[in-house]
Amino acid sequence: MGQNTNRFTYPDQPDGAYFKSYLVATKAMAIAPLHWSTKQWIVSGSVLTAGVLLYVADDQISDFFQRNQTSGSAKVSKYALEPWGSGVYPAILLGSYYVYGLAAHDPAARQIALGGTQAWVMSALTVQLLKFVTHRHRPYQDMPANPGLWEGPFQGFEYTSFASGHTITAFSLAAFFSSVYRDTPWVGVISYGIATGVGL
Repeated sequence: MGQNTNRFTYPDQPDGAYFKSYLVATKAMAIAPLHWSTKQWIVSGSVLTAGVLLYVADDQISDFFQRNQTSGSAKVSKYALEPWGSGVYPAILLGSYYVYGLAAHDPAARQIALGGTQAWVMSALTVQLLKFVTHRHRPYQDMPANPGLWEGPFQGFEYTSFASGHTITAFSLAAFFSSVYRDTPWVGVISYGIATGVGL
């Protein structure tokens, strides 16, 4: 179940060193763009461009899925996809890794559990920061609906449509597990497939 422990830089138990790794990860995230290669800048620019295009087409995409939703697809969304974004399934998965690691004396499995938890927590904190800075309105908060309204920073805690916590949680865990199991391509395919479904 676990992978080679040499891949990981964080501990296999939730001790002081593990919690200190959150500070190390935060610093690494903050300064990472200073050390990006040309390829990484191109990838980041492409992702940003795709995000802008999706935002521009947000209403059309939403209308399309609303029009074509069936009872079956609604159940798939509710029971197979939404729990990955809400944290229910990630908690079960990561908890299972840790319990297995304890029972089987497998430090790699415990590292995966704690590393995945860190990715989950860091993504949640990032989401809250983005929500606080942007304050995008949800459709039901205005009459008529105006999801294109952004209040900007320091506007309280009412308008929190962006960023989507479900989507970012799903993609952060997909990136984590794809990295851990980079020698097993189907893990990445399934992980990103689930994350895409959560986002839609």
